Amino acid sequence: MTAKAAPKVNLSDTILNSDNLKILYNQICACNNLSGMTAEIGVYKGDTSKIIRSTLNKTHYCYDTFEGIQNSEFIYGDSHSNGDYECNLEFVKKNINMDNVIYRIGYFPETFQEHNIMFCFVYSACSAGNIFWG
Repeated sequence: MTAKAAPKVNLSDTILNSDNLKILYNQICACNNLSGMTAEIGVYKGDTSKIIRSTLNKTHYCYDTFEGIQNSEFIYGDSHSNGDYECNLEFVKKNINMDNVIYRIGYFPETFQEHNIMFCFVYSACSAGNIFWG
């Protein structure tokens, strides 16, 4: 099966440069024939979740506070400030604008309720760094 083209996103709305976006897209496509749901931890404006959801066409979970960085401390080289990556839930919902997207509001892992669900792809864009699980 040939993978479809990645949906158009404005790179200025993502935290990924074009090279990292290509890597992410290839990782997503590699999960095309796997069963399970998808998720993103640290959603920001929702562009990465939109790519994941539209590429794999599976139920997708978005985990975020939708309030940006809170209680920022300089840990592990993280130089984010309070309020960085703030984007409210309604904006994210409008931006993603797809069915089968579930929003979990709050801090991960406290908001994780899907203990009996298998995931085929999880992307973490938290301040600890970009992590792929697939």
